[in-house]
Amino acid sequence: ALGLYQGYYVQVLEQSAARRFIDVTAAALPDHRDPEAGFYRLRLYDLDDDGDLDMLVDGGTSLGLAWRNDGSGRFTRFGAP
Repeated sequence: ALGLYQGYYVQVLEQSAARRFIDVTAAALPDHRDPEAGFYRLRLYDLDDDGDLDMLVDGGTSLGLAWRNDGSGRFTRFGAP
């Protein structure tokens, strides 16, 4: 039986060639799952004014959830311990 999808999942893809992408989620976004959260829109903004695009949840039950880009393509949650 198929289980129902719960929570959210953000996937980070890196272009490796023309029209070819590889999944780099585990390395780029290690804390990308949260069974208590849910959203339907993710936006890219430079939230910390460092010139790198960060990710911000802009809809759903998890408003304010965001990840900071360290400039190398690795993301950490804002406010993460």
